[in-house]
Amino acid sequence: MRRVLISILLALSCIAFAALVSVGVNQKTQDSLMINNQVYSIERELQQKILLHYKLEELLKETTVTNDDLRAYRESLAPSESERENNLRRTYSNAMSYKTTAQQKKDLQQELKKALAYNKKIYNDDAFTKKIVLNIKKRQLKEAYHALEEANYSYDMAGITYNITNVQTGELISNEQEPQKAAFSKSYKNFVSDFNSDYLVGAYDENYNDVVHLSLMPENYKKYNVTWYLPVSEKEHTLLGEALQSQEDLAMFTRMIQIAGAITLIVAVILWVPIRNRYPRMTWPIDILALASMAILVAGLLLGGIASGIFNASSELNGRAYLTLAAVWTTAAFLIYWLLQFVHTIVYALHERNIRERLFIVKLARTLVQAFGTPQYTMFLLFSWFAFFLAGFGFLIIMEAGFSIDIFSIYIILWLIVMVPIMYIALKHIGSVNYVMDQTKEIALGNKNVVPLQGSTPLAKHSQRIQHLKTGVDESMAEKQKSERMKTELITNVSHDLRTPLTAMMTYTDLLKNPNLTADEHAKYVDVLDAKTQKLKLLIDDLFDVTKMASGQVELHKQTIDYVQLLQQLVGEQEELAAEHQLTIRTQLDAETYPITVDAAKWARMIDNLLGNAIKYSAANTRIHVQLKEGTLTIKNVSAYELSEDVDELVDRFKRGDASRHTEGSGLGLAIAQSIANLHGTHLTIQVDGDLFKVIVSL
Repeated sequence: MRRVLISILLALSCIAFAALVSVGVNQKTQDSLMINNQVYSIERELQQKILLHYKLEELLKETTVTNDDLRAYRESLAPSESERENNLRRTYSNAMSYKTTAQQKKDLQQELKKALAYNKKIYNDDAFTKKIVLNIKKRQLKEAYHALEEANYSYDMAGITYNITNVQTGELISNEQEPQKAAFSKSYKNFVSDFNSDYLVGAYDENYNDVVHLSLMPENYKKYNVTWYLPVSEKEHTLLGEALQSQEDLAMFTRMIQIAGAITLIVAVILWVPIRNRYPRMTWPIDILALASMAILVAGLLLGGIASGIFNASSELNGRAYLTLAAVWTTAAFLIYWLLQFVHTIVYALHERNIRERLFIVKLARTLVQAFGTPQYTMFLLFSWFAFFLAGFGFLIIMEAGFSIDIFSIYIILWLIVMVPIMYIALKHIGSVNYVMDQTKEIALGNKNVVPLQGSTPLAKHSQRIQHLKTGVDESMAEKQKSERMKTELITNVSHDLRTPLTAMMTYTDLLKNPNLTADEHAKYVDVLDAKTQKLKLLIDDLFDVTKMASGQVELHKQTIDYVQLLQQLVGEQEELAAEHQLTIRTQLDAETYPITVDAAKWARMIDNLLGNAIKYSAANTRIHVQLKEGTLTIKNVSAYELSEDVDELVDRFKRGDASRHTEGSGLGLAIAQSIANLHGTHLTIQVDGDLFKVIVSL
C-alpha cells in the first residue's frame, strides 16, 4: 500500500512540474511578449507625438538634403552614370523594336536624347539633384504629417506619463503634472525620432521603377532623451498594466506550484526510504526491464505533454480538463509504480553483479547455440516453416490469379512431393520425442524392461545414453547395497574378533584374583593372558596399518631388489610352519634373478601375508605352489573351507575363509596385502575354481 501511495505522490509531483513548465515558461513568454508589444507601441506613439509637436511649416523650413540623401537617390537609379546610361539605351532600344513607323522611332530617339541629358545632370550636377531630392522629401513629409494628424494614435499612450528633451535644442515635451510612483518605466538616451520614406523614382519621376529610402526629419529634430513610466494609479486601466498584473499573478501561481511539487516529492522520499530495500525482485531479464523503463519514460514525456497542453489551452480549467488531468494522474501513478519496481530490480542486479546471467540477449544467444547444437533438427524445423510458408503463399497466389486446373495440378504435385515427406518426417520426430519421454518415465518408475530407441539419429543416441545411464545407476545401487551389507559384516566381525581375546583376558584376570591359586596355575593363567594380549595387540596393529594404507598416509621407500632372492627367503621362512600344517611349498621361478623397484619391507610383508594366508587355510596333505613368471607372482593352494562365490569379499577387512571364525588370525591379511599392492600401483587378482584358491600379483 505504501508503494502505491509513493507512486501517487510522485505522479502528482510530475504533474506539478509539467504545470510549472507550461505555465512558468509559456505563459511567462506570452506575458513578456505582450509587455514588449506594448512598449513598442508606446515608443512608436512617442515618435508620432514628437513629430506632431512641431508645426509642419517649421519642419519644412528646416528640411535639407544631405550628401547621404544624394548618394541614396543616385544609387536607387543605378550604381553609376554609365550603367544608368546603358539601362536607358537598352530600354529605348527595346521600345523602338515594337514601333513600326519612322516617326515613332524618331520620337523615341528624341526622347532618349533628353533622358540621357537628364541622367547626366543627375550624376554630375549636385545643385540640380538636391533640388529634386528636396522636393521629394518635403512632399513625403507633408504626406506623413497629414496622415498622423488624421490617425491621431493615442490608445497605447493612455495613462502613460512622459518627459522628452530635444538633445539639440533642449526643448522639453511632457505631459507630467506631478511625479508619481511608477509601476513600470523606461528611459532612452539619444532616442532617434525619424521617419523613413520609400519613394519610387524613374527616368523623369514619371516612370516609377526604382525605390529610394530618405530620412524625413530635420537633423535638429531627430535625437531626444526620453523617460516614460506607467503610474501605479493607472495600472488597472491600461493594457500594459494588465500585462504586468498577469506576470505578477503568474509568478505567485508558479511559486505555489513549486511548493506543492516540492512537498509531494519530499513526502514520497520520506515514505520511500524505509522500504527502499523491500521492493520485490522481478525475474524479468535486465535488458527487457531497461527497455520497459525507457518506454515508461517516453510515455511519461507524452503524459507531461498532455498535461502541459491542458494548462496552455485554457486560462480556466473546466470539468473536462479536470477529468483529463485525473486520467493523466492515474496513468502516471501506474507507470511510476512499475518504473520503481523495474529500477529497483536493476539496482539489485548491479549490486549482486549478476547482470550477464540476467540479460535476455545472453539467454537468446545461449538458446541459439543450444538450438544449433543439434543442427539436424533445427535446420529441419526452419525448412519446414519455410516450406509451409511457401505453400500458403502459393495457395494465395493461385486464388488471386484465378483458379486454373493446370496450375492447381502443379501445386498438388509439389505438395505431394515436398509437403507430404516433410509431414511424415515431422511426425516421425514427434513420435521419437514421445518415445524418449515415455522411456524416461518408465525408468523413473523403476521399470527395468525398457528398450532404447534404435537408430543413429540424435534422439536415438540420446535414448541409448539414457539406457546406459540407467544401467550405471542400477550397478551403483547394487554396489551401494553390497557396501552397506559389507559394512554391517565388518562391524560384526570387528566386534567378534576384538571381543574374543578381550573376554578371555577378563576371564583370566578374574581367575588371577583368586588367592588360593597354586604357583603353576598362576603361571599358566599369566601365559594365557599374555598370549591373548599379544593377539589383541596384533589385531589392533594390523587394523591400524590397513587403515593408514587405505587412506594413503603411508610413505614408500622404494629400492631395487632381487625378486627371486626375496621369494626364496620368504618361502624358506614359512616352510617350517607349512610342515606343521602338513603342507608342502613348491616354487617355480623362471629366472635366476629378477630386479624390481619396490618398498622392500612392505612388499615382503605382502608376500608373507599371502603365504601365511595360504598355509592357514589350506587343506592338510596338499601343496602350495609359488610361481614367478615374467614378474607376475602366482600363489595357489587347495582351500580347507568352502569359499564364497564373491571372491572380492575375501580382501575385505576381517573377512576370513573360515566363516565360523575358529581359525587364528586377524582377518586382515589379504586386506593389508591388497593395500600394499595398491600403494605400488597394482592390485591382487583372486581366482577360485572349486576349492582351488589362486592369488596373482603383477608388476
